[in-house]
Amino acid sequence: MMNNKKILKKREDIPEEYKWNLGDIYIDNKEWEKDYRLVKDRLASLGSYRGRLKSRPSLLTEILAVYSGIMEVAEKLFAYAHMKKDGDNTDTISQALLDRAQSLMVETQGASSFIIPEILKIPVTELKELKEEDRGLKDYMHFLDNIERQREHVLTPEVEKILALSGEIAAAPEQIFNMINNADIRFPFIKDGEGNEIEVTKGRYNILLESRNRRVRKDAFNALYGSYEKQKNTIASTLNYSIKKDVFISRVRNYPSCLHAALFDDNIPCAVYDNLISAVNDNLHSIYRYVSLRKKILGVKQLHMYDLYVPVVEDIDFKVSYAEAK
Repeated sequence: MMNNKKILKKREDIPEEYKWNLGDIYIDNKEWEKDYRLVKDRLASLGSYRGRLKSRPSLLTEILAVYSGIMEVAEKLFAYAHMKKDGDNTDTISQALLDRAQSLMVETQGASSFIIPEILKIPVTELKELKEEDRGLKDYMHFLDNIERQREHVLTPEVEKILALSGEIAAAPEQIFNMINNADIRFPFIKDGEGNEIEVTKGRYNILLESRNRRVRKDAFNALYGSYEKQKNTIASTLNYSIKKDVFISRVRNYPSCLHAALFDDNIPCAVYDNLISAVNDNLHSIYRYVSLRKKILGVKQLHMYDLYVPVVEDIDFKVSYAEAK
């Protein structure tokens, strides 16, 4: 008797009710193209402000209004393209759409790279007076305060433009890993608790790790991580160059370390990160007790990673459908 084989469905086989509705952002790709051309046209007008803030600081509100208007549409374009690709990472049309959205973001950052350096050239006292007198700046107060915080890490307009235009190159390691992780990698079939062959997927993985059948948990664990191990050289290489990129950016922008650079945009002191690590290390005895208890309840000689998610309470086993959860 042949076993049932549970294969991952293709995107087109998934009922529409289980897919997100991107029509709330753009009805279709044609609507997306209209806004794409709109941003392209507006970028030309943004360039006309270059170099004018020094002699006319009063233009600040006008420049920020133009810039924020462009960014609002550009980010909408990017969000739609990214989510479109996330729906099916193997779809070449969606891949191309996201590639264009990313290129447009880099072009936008390059075209607007003069704004922050020129704002920082306005004398502090004069900028303070502008904030107090120009009511149109009230919507940009946080933006302006954040620029002041970044002062020592902002470079010349020329260098800022070069860094902005290098955005796609800098994002390469992440993009390559995403294609491996979300499009190219395939996981093998294993037998579930009923003896049916089931294709391991990221969506099914956590469910399989909750199986009370230890063989199923172990097979699922080995199927997932064994597949990544086959890609270890490529993944290690992308990580290596991602780290090199982070080191480069932190040095160019005069940060003490990559950690400082990573936390700076969110205005998080490194002490917060260090305290988190210390708090975990100071309380490892709690996790040791938990692991010992789980080992005892499961009745195993050695606790493995695939034993950490199976419920230890025997009489609780319920499933919630998508409709019920919603």
